[in-house]
Amino acid sequence: MLNKLIYFFFILLFSIQINVLAQSPYNLNYEREGLVLGIGTIGGITSLVANSKISPLTTTEINLLNKNNINGFDRFATNYYSPDIAMVSNLTVLTMMATPALFLCSPEIRNDYLTVGTMYAETMLLAVVLPQFSKGFVNRTRPYAFNRNAPMGDKIEADTRRSFFSSHTTVAFASAAFISKVYSDYYPDSEYTPYILSGSMFVATTTGLLRIFSGKHFPTDVLTGAVVGSFIGWFIPELHKKTVSQNVSINVGIEGISICYMF
Repeated sequence: MLNKLIYFFFILLFSIQINVLAQSPYNLNYEREGLVLGIGTIGGITSLVANSKISPLTTTEINLLNKNNINGFDRFATNYYSPDIAMVSNLTVLTMMATPALFLCSPEIRNDYLTVGTMYAETMLLAVVLPQFSKGFVNRTRPYAFNRNAPMGDKIEADTRRSFFSSHTTVAFASAAFISKVYSDYYPDSEYTPYILSGSMFVATTTGLLRIFSGKHFPTDVLTGAVVGSFIGWFIPELHKKTVSQNVSINVGIEGISICYMF
């Protein structure tokens, strides 16, 4: 009798472990991770070099700026300048960056922490590098440079020519999309998915709006960041989805072993 109980215990434990592992929708691949990290690293180095070569505007150039030369959709952003609002946007983007840590509360996702952590690192790498790469080569002047209420000391900094496109918005939306995508892949039938999606996107959208009302970015900077960030946050998890040949579920029980192949 004792032998049967011990056998049942180990079979049950083995079955639970295999089922948990089978629930993981992602996998890592050395070649793929090397490619993503390589692209991110090269892009990051290139953007650092490009940004280091940006020359700040002179006071003469600033005095010649005319907001009427800005397209009608973006023009209203030149009316804003607020370091306090900019600080709040720093807090909201940091909140979004930290939110995936809540995945540790999920046993299924926590068991897959290395894969999910690697994916998130790649997501953040691209979300940071791509806007910086664009800033280094586009050199778009920020809205506050056109605002007479903004101090000249801020306007003559090199950062004033790094408006396109918004890093804060890109990172916030990348994190929001990542959170929603990963959760829905682990729990495709969860009733909480719409709330997670809407909540994370709300904070990301708030971040983008704060960047506009702080005078840091034009609406087109923010919209571009939202699109790019959302794509990155969705694409990286999708890139790591297991192929059909890996969707094998194994169940071990007292009555024997069953293997389910998902087409």
